[in-house]
Amino acid sequence: MVLAVSWGVMKRFPFFSAGLATWLSVALLCSGCSTDAGDTGGEGAIGGSGSSGGDGGGGSGNGGTGASVDGGGGSGNGGAGASVDGGGGSGNGGDGGSGGCEPYGAACDCEDGWHATDHDWDCWPWTKCQGDEVAINLPNDYVDRACARLEFLDQFGTAGYDTATAVAANPDGTICVSGARLQGPGDAARSLGGFVRAYGADGSLLWDQSFDGDGANVTDVAIDPAGNCFSLGLASQPQGGVGQWFVRKHTGAGAVAWAATGSTQAQTPQQLEVDPDGNVFASFVTRSPEASTDTPQHTELVKYDASGALSWSASVGNDDVARSYFALAGREAVVVRSPSTVTRLTGEGSVSWEKTYQGAEISNVTDAAANATGYAFLTGDTTSSSSGRLLVLDPSGNGTPLGVPTYLPTKVRSGEDGAVWLQDWDGISAWSAAGQWFYSLGELSFPVAVHDFASIPGFVVLVGEPTQPLAGQTNLGLWDAVVVKLRVN
Repeated sequence: MVLAVSWGVMKRFPFFSAGLATWLSVALLCSGCSTDAGDTGGEGAIGGSGSSGGDGGGGSGNGGTGASVDGGGGSGNGGAGASVDGGGGSGNGGDGGSGGCEPYGAACDCEDGWHATDHDWDCWPWTKCQGDEVAINLPNDYVDRACARLEFLDQFGTAGYDTATAVAANPDGTICVSGARLQGPGDAARSLGGFVRAYGADGSLLWDQSFDGDGANVTDVAIDPAGNCFSLGLASQPQGGVGQWFVRKHTGAGAVAWAATGSTQAQTPQQLEVDPDGNVFASFVTRSPEASTDTPQHTELVKYDASGALSWSASVGNDDVARSYFALAGREAVVVRSPSTVTRLTGEGSVSWEKTYQGAEISNVTDAAANATGYAFLTGDTTSSSSGRLLVLDPSGNGTPLGVPTYLPTKVRSGEDGAVWLQDWDGISAWSAAGQWFYSLGELSFPVAVHDFASIPGFVVLVGEPTQPLAGQTNLGLWDAVVVKLRVN
């Protein structure tokens, strides 16, 4: 679903095209779809059964039945099309194309090294990887080559349906990944178990822990400064019944060092964070996982110390909300309740301040992030526009709204290098807190459906599942999980 395509970036951000990074490119070039003026008409195959014959070179005779595509305007000979009036010598070329795919399901007949696009069905050349880029996927008649500055890629899973849904990373490169094993494909499929695994900076698998359970999964994962992984999820959730949630700390070998548990009768786990001292914060909404997501609910935040002892639990706000988001700003918690109310809590659980922002500043908040210096970042839109909005909050809650030229962002992450990373349906991009564009990971046409991502200086880590065959990887089941680390410096 994601990665940088320089053509897509120039299309979405034309004012940045002169400074685009070249580390990931999918250049779309014409493959002889039409002939040059004065040249010999292209030697096309039979034109598709489109609306009208295309004009070939400037000779006499009619072309074959192709799409309405103009060829070269000179006096060259027509191509040797298979159905050309007057013969191949003096007739005009059909559609001037190089084969291609007829719309609505006809077989593709592109030559080797070419692929058909889904918007015009002409054949285009595969992208050539540049510099230290490598091909991530296996291109074919329908799929272009995707190139990236790859650090490592790992595709893993069981014989069934697996997906990676959360990732956390340390500046030293240690990575924690979590996810679920599903009963079938799709986000609505019932989960049958969860997993947590850790990677070294070089992509080596440090450990892998999985567990089974009716409705069990891992909702979120976090990492402390020492590189220990923490997980939040459901140990069980019987359909129509009451299950059990958990918060777990994992040792350097993956074993559970300590765990806290509770009933899901009125608590659904949401997000997990660890502060610089190793204290763990878990957020919940006060409804059962079996209840509709539209059910009115409160937000609850729970803090555990580094040993797993409960420090405090706080109910945030006195209004029912449909959605809530949570992030750690240093040692303080920022809780956002839709559509735009923000509460900041001290490390002891008391409310520092609470503000509701006007729709002209931000509305319909979709995610929240924060950094170690105390700043928070909210994504959403405004009441006056459906375009993307990034609201930057200083430690006192003063907001600076920034319009960013993206579609409505769905996720926001704050990097150790000061960059703010946004994801929308068109891609992933990095910005400064002042709204200056840094990088783009392009349109969501890359062969990985990305469910979460994390940035560390010089890198970005993506997790999800493949949507196309990946180079050097083997499909292990019906639906595999994947983690991808890319260089972006």
